Amino acid sequence: MKKFNLKNVILILLLVVFVASVFSGCESKDLMKKYKKQIAQLDKKYSNLDDLNLNSPFKQDIVNRYLLRDMSTNYHVALDFASTDGKTDIPFLAPQDGIVIKVWTTQNNNTEGTNLWSYNTLIALNSKYVLSMCFETFSSLESMRAKQEANIFVKEGDFVKQGDLVGNLIVGAQNAHVDFLVIEWSTNKHVKPEPLFTPEALAQIESRVVPWENVG
Repeated sequence: MKKFNLKNVILILLLVVFVASVFSGCESKDLMKKYKKQIAQLDKKYSNLDDLNLNSPFKQDIVNRYLLRDMSTNYHVALDFASTDGKTDIPFLAPQDGIVIKVWTTQNNNTEGTNLWSYNTLIALNSKYVLSMCFETFSSLESMRAKQEANIFVKEGDFVKQGDLVGNLIVGAQNAHVDFLVIEWSTNKHVKPEPLFTPEALAQIESRVVPWENVG
């Protein structure tokens, strides 16, 4: 597999900044207002809104097909999930019940000037946290965009249960991955997702850390 180099790191950081900019200011307030009743229903499950218990987003009978480049850091406050051979399309599941509040596509410029298709999903977990799962194909082909679109199985307004299929990552090129991050509504800041997983889910995720340059 091609090494996950500095150019790709820059691309991911730019995408994370883009997601944060989309989910900011007036838009986050508008989404909260639009889904106020549904989010209030989610809040009834919590005595403390910080007590998330995220499950692994992996399909359990194919766990060995998932790859995690690294755990989150202060510079990349997210998890990047990919497939072990860099070629196989793989499913990603909702880690917890929530309301899908936004689904959209972007075409991002990398440092080589190539437009790469991504599909972004935002899922409100409660009135404090929202989950972003961004399916990054690492392809500029229209055929890959159409295929990824056809493999996003949620739409705005859907209620998802833990374990529901959100989408299949379509691997258009090496380094394709799902960018998994949690955002705090009130501050629009990313929070490290690891403490929000159940111990069992976190152990499983940690077991899939494989340096991308050593795979496939």
